[in-house]
Amino acid sequence: MVVRYAVTLSHPIPIVFHWVLAAYLFTLGGDMRYRRRATTSLTHPRVA
Repeated sequence: MVVRYAVTLSHPIPIVFHWVLAAYLFTLGGDMRYRRRATTSLTHPRVA
């Protein structure tokens, strides 16, 4: 636990990178979900 805390204090860039990556993937996943729903509703009106 102490080592993890020390690494966190001395290496903020990887932590920020992972938060940005997580936000990007979350946004991309939401966009893909929306596109899949829009495509499905156009080809199969009963599904939507």
